[in-house]
Amino acid sequence: MTNPPITTYRRHADVAEIQLLNPPVNGLGHEVRQSLHTHLREALADPQVRAIVLTGAGRMFCGGADIRQFGTPKATTQPMLRDINRLIEAAGKPVIAAIHGNALGGGLELAMSCHYRIAATGTRLALPEVKLGILPGGGGTQRLPRLVGIETALDLIVSGDAIDADKARACGLLDAVASGDLLDAALSLARTAADEGPGSLPVTSARQVRFDGDAPAYFEAQRARIAQTCPSLPAPLACLECLEASLTMPFEDALMLERAKIQVLVDSPESRELRRRFFAARAAAKPGA
Repeated sequence: MTNPPITTYRRHADVAEIQLLNPPVNGLGHEVRQSLHTHLREALADPQVRAIVLTGAGRMFCGGADIRQFGTPKATTQPMLRDINRLIEAAGKPVIAAIHGNALGGGLELAMSCHYRIAATGTRLALPEVKLGILPGGGGTQRLPRLVGIETALDLIVSGDAIDADKARACGLLDAVASGDLLDAALSLARTAADEGPGSLPVTSARQVRFDGDAPAYFEAQRARIAQTCPSLPAPLACLECLEASLTMPFEDALMLERAKIQVLVDSPESRELRRRFFAARAAAKPGA
């Protein structure tokens, strides 16, 4: 008996669609990452494919990492999300994230590595990792400020709160909001980008971080605010340190800092307790619980 597919691949003439198919939230567990990586390489190697669109099946694009795999070998088995993000950014073909429902955590980090992001009206986007006592560990602390600026990135990452598609478009997180069929709009965007050629593809990690003002004074004030409002939680301060690194370090060095910080946070008693509460609340919400 074969396992059901967890990503699917299909051609729309000259555009490949790779769909996440891992219900209920299309979580990015190891098996999904492996299948997604394989399909991306297939599309990139196919001379008939001019562009790639990433979609999610069911009610959302992607709910992020599979936190059930935290602390297991699968959580650190390649390909990691960062490997997929690098593959996308280095692609010589446009990769478009077509987002509906939710793009949360690693799902949003995946979308941010794509060259373009388009979403359906009503879509919610968030990096909620801080609510589990960790931080966005797939490049989120580095790519988000390159798209929306330091101050907006800080608000989103330290709060963990979601914004809707219209707000995401206004701040630069999205390139477009589809007024009609999302896939049709994404395919049209993909072909337009392919017509412009690979030299015009925007690479998120290559962008400069936007910040107007006295950066040291700003971050010092934010450290004081976080120490006052979250005195017993290490994750918000770690998020701030990674965001500061987006201004002061080369991209790859800042990614290494992000990785080191999340490894410490995942093993912290604060994160373990917050994850325990998360699973308990989810179990209690199930019918018959």
